[in-house]
Amino acid sequence: MIRPVISKFLNDLTRVAKTTAFRYSLLFTIAFSILTGISMVMIYQTAAQEIAEQVDARLYTESSRLKREIEYRHNVEFGQPSVGVTERVATEPAMSYCVARLDKLDADLIPQDKNRFVMLNSNFSDLCDFHRESVRKNADIMRIIITPVVDDYALILSYDTRSQRRLLVSMLNIVYLVTGLLLIVSFIGSFLIARNIINSIARISHTARLIVDGDFSERIRTSSNDSDELNQLAGNLNHMLDRIENLITSQRQVTNNIAHDLRSPLNRLRNRMEVALMDKNVSCDELRDVIGQSVDDAENLLKTFNALLNIAQVESRARDDFAETDVSQICTDLAELYEVMSEEGEHSFSSDIAHGLSVMGNRQLLAQAIINLLDNAVKYTPEGGHITLNAARNDKQIVISVSDNGMGIPDGKREEVLKRFVRLDSARSTPGNGLGLSLVSAVIALHGGTINLLDNQPGLRIELWLPTIERYTRRHKKSSVLASKNGKKKT
Repeated sequence: MIRPVISKFLNDLTRVAKTTAFRYSLLFTIAFSILTGISMVMIYQTAAQEIAEQVDARLYTESSRLKREIEYRHNVEFGQPSVGVTERVATEPAMSYCVARLDKLDADLIPQDKNRFVMLNSNFSDLCDFHRESVRKNADIMRIIITPVVDDYALILSYDTRSQRRLLVSMLNIVYLVTGLLLIVSFIGSFLIARNIINSIARISHTARLIVDGDFSERIRTSSNDSDELNQLAGNLNHMLDRIENLITSQRQVTNNIAHDLRSPLNRLRNRMEVALMDKNVSCDELRDVIGQSVDDAENLLKTFNALLNIAQVESRARDDFAETDVSQICTDLAELYEVMSEEGEHSFSSDIAHGLSVMGNRQLLAQAIINLLDNAVKYTPEGGHITLNAARNDKQIVISVSDNGMGIPDGKREEVLKRFVRLDSARSTPGNGLGLSLVSAVIALHGGTINLLDNQPGLRIELWLPTIERYTRRHKKSSVLASKNGKKKT
């Protein structure tokens, strides 16, 4: 049971140790641990210096007091101080003192001036010469001050620093312990961080391998433990995968539709020519008629391919040539054109166009999109029908609508007709290739707008929602700032 766990940990450690995340995390935490250790050592040294200064200050104060007391006794009692007698300071239990002869001390311990003193670390029992073995055996190095007093005598005052040294040793041990714990925690933290990142990247890699193998429905899974950055990355990648899957599905559908819609005219073209070639008695007029019908079929095929090419160009083109475009003027010109056509045809036409409607866009593409909508309205509106073109401002968007009272489109089919080569059964008898609304949808998407197909009761109303110049400029600036930030991060 324990052996597999240890083996797995070692494998994970070997794998994690090679990652950049682990190395940088470990480097950062080790540097932080070292700085913390250095800071604690400095605190230790500061504390040691402060304790030493406090001890010296107490020794100096008490030495001055005892010196005055000994000198007072000598002057009043005319007696010599007691040599070698150790006494404790009543107010300071850690302090002991004795009086020794100067000639018994080493020369380097004797102050040159009686008004000066010598501070040193030494064995108090050795200086006072107790001649007691028990004291000598248990004696510790103490902080000592030697002060000359009357005649040839010196006051030796000591401070037992064992409690302070124990405190400093404890502080030093804590420094070592904390530094060691920080290094261990930094290693474990770096290991966990790197393993978490590796596991997240492994999920992304696993999903990528499945997609490469052909499973385009696979998506990157996220968990509650993932960071916001990884969740955002997974969300963006999943959105990209959705877009790719939709494009691939659309491409397959377009391919199938092309094969289906172009097969019939190509078969007619081939059969007509084969019949003409097989009939040796065909006249010149009949051959001219066959050639004319073949040219018409070829022309329809060229129109279909040109429409596909236009849609592809619109979807892939940039917005570099966008300029301020007067939508009111475009709609007014088209309204005048279709009013003339309605006077000569079978439909009535009306328009309601507001003034001063402008957007950022391509005038030719916008005009082509509106023309496609008007042509569809004319095509699918029965005799005596009415067609309307409206343009107005709605909040922060420009709304262009083309409505009719024709056969309309069922609610469940409205999103479908925006796809390429999609034609309803009711429209099979009319000429067309099912690409008109696809081109309109591509143009509006290029301009950052939306297209809505609504019930006109009866008939169909198609609305084109385009952002105003102010909204388009603000959105474009925001996108540029985000792109610039992403570029700097990548750099």
